[in-house]
Amino acid sequence: MPPSYLSSSSCWIWTFVVLPIHVGYRIALANRMPIMDCDETFNYWEVVHYLLFRDDDDNINAAAAAAAVNDSNSSNSNSGSLLGFQTWEYSNEYALRTYAYLTPLVFLARIYLQILRRSVPPSWFWSLLTDQIFDPSRSSKIAVFVTTVTNVYMYTSLWFALVGWVTEFLLISAAGTAHASAALLPSSTLMGLWLYAAAAFLRKQHGRFCVLAILATLAIGWPFGVLVLVPLGIGVLVRELVERERLMIFVFLWIIPITILVQGLVMFIDYQHYGRIVSPLWNILLYNTQAGGDELYGVEPLSYYIKNLVLNLNYVAVVGIAGILPLMWSLLVRCNSERNASSNNNKQISSSSSSTWKDGWILMVPLYLWLAVVVPRPHKEERFLYPIYPCLCLGAAIVSVSFVQGLLNHPWWIAKSQKEREQEKMTSIIPLSVFLLAMIWIPAGIISWSRTIALSRYYSAPLLLYAQIPDAISKENVSLNVVEGSDSKSSITPTVVCTCGEWYRFPSSFFIESVDSSDVIFGFAPSTFTGQLPQPFTKDGSGPPSFSSSPSSSSSTTNQFNDKNLPEPGSYMSLGNCDFLVELSTSLHSCTEQGNSSNSDIIKWQPIVQVPFFNSEATTSTLHRILYIPHLHESAIQSGEVQYSDFVLYAKK
Repeated sequence: MPPSYLSSSSCWIWTFVVLPIHVGYRIALANRMPIMDCDETFNYWEVVHYLLFRDDDDNINAAAAAAAVNDSNSSNSNSGSLLGFQTWEYSNEYALRTYAYLTPLVFLARIYLQILRRSVPPSWFWSLLTDQIFDPSRSSKIAVFVTTVTNVYMYTSLWFALVGWVTEFLLISAAGTAHASAALLPSSTLMGLWLYAAAAFLRKQHGRFCVLAILATLAIGWPFGVLVLVPLGIGVLVRELVERERLMIFVFLWIIPITILVQGLVMFIDYQHYGRIVSPLWNILLYNTQAGGDELYGVEPLSYYIKNLVLNLNYVAVVGIAGILPLMWSLLVRCNSERNASSNNNKQISSSSSSTWKDGWILMVPLYLWLAVVVPRPHKEERFLYPIYPCLCLGAAIVSVSFVQGLLNHPWWIAKSQKEREQEKMTSIIPLSVFLLAMIWIPAGIISWSRTIALSRYYSAPLLLYAQIPDAISKENVSLNVVEGSDSKSSITPTVVCTCGEWYRFPSSFFIESVDSSDVIFGFAPSTFTGQLPQPFTKDGSGPPSFSSSPSSSSSTTNQFNDKNLPEPGSYMSLGNCDFLVELSTSLHSCTEQGNSSNSDIIKWQPIVQVPFFNSEATTSTLHRILYIPHLHESAIQSGEVQYSDFVLYAKK
């Protein structure tokens, strides 16, 4: 069956109906999904916060005041975060992360901030989209919008309209893409860039593909993503050599100049921040390829990825893995038909059809290449699967459409001639195909939506609680400790908010804001965690001490880090200096034990804000741990099968 490209009316539906619905759904969902990976917070949102506010005079003065918080205790204690937290990957010594990835977002966020400061649109508008306080960290909507546009652009490029519609449905409904699309992570960005590059590949827009592939490889700080682009890149080069006969022109006029331009711009941006010529791309590649590098942060068995794929894509993942099989079968059949065709016209149709299925085969190869490289590595994380979510959904769409159309077009299904079947195709087979495909995939969508709602309801407590911290502090009316006889703002002791074992649920410094002219800083109190924690950005940032500070600057030192995941004294805030504490109700005792061990006085804490948080360890029902099912979930709470604890903001008594 020859491919059926989208008609002009179908394109209109995709542009003016599907795209707005998809964008609106993704934006609304992005504001209700929890941050799933602390790497997103500390390696990206915290850096965005630092870049946005490092030149703010109020922050500079307040940081100087904050530096005096722990002077009475230990010189090794941490003074808390005001500019944002810095991880060891951004230290001048190691330089594993590129600032080029975040620079465009920071530029857009500055514009965003100006709009918010002018109260355009009004504050009530945000309540239509989110249950949380709107803040600049939710500018992930920009990423959501771009990813959604690339999704639709990709779907409209597919050779079969039905494949495009099914792929769209699977990706928009999948729980995995619900949080992957809104995440500020290189793997999420790679997912969007791959979709855009794949669409350019299908449309034979080789120049656009070249730009996107080079950006995905060099500019997002995650060189491993080149794996999912290699098969498409080879396809482009083969086309340039065989079909257009201008391979050398393409290499010298497109690939080499764009590579030099992008890499030069990336290194220039990083030079501005690190104060030296450095390639984070090369550094992170070396670190992850050396023995035992990323394994310091945990190792997982193969079942880890299997569980995550099933949770995030349910049976879509299982079907999607087999996506290449119908493509290979169809390719073999068409090649055989081409050899046996008796007329030139038939040869042309067969060749055209064969070419489109070859493209589909090339789109599926990245899935298997990625799994072959990523799965055997001991260190595994859910975000490493983000780049292949589109391939899995596309594969599932190909399998289901091939099965349904093969079933309905098979000679035995109806006792009519070929001509009669062709005449009835538009009135019977296609509607029936849509109906059967809906029966196959609507259950998958329902399961995915149930999983998405579960993630939002079960684990959004940190976002909801941190959004209430400013109001809670204001109600507590914490008095400012002003040095007697001085009106200088630098003499004010800031209010200190801490956390212990729940450090990895800290959403970002965007949630920590001044209250009633009092600066609020955030710090990590000692806990049972024995690894390396982030440290507050100094004014020097990632540069050497003499790079961006004057000799008289009170924040002219840089943080001390290591690459062995060993704890550093500068990461911790003394619990005795904390005015407020954020912790799970079930882990408060462990936190205070660690904090009180270094203090002669026992510190007592009073809960002032409590938000329910799903207790997966105490919940005995596997079904309710995975999915949210209305009514049944509430009944399970009453029966004790489902347990909740509280995410709590405590005030020092």
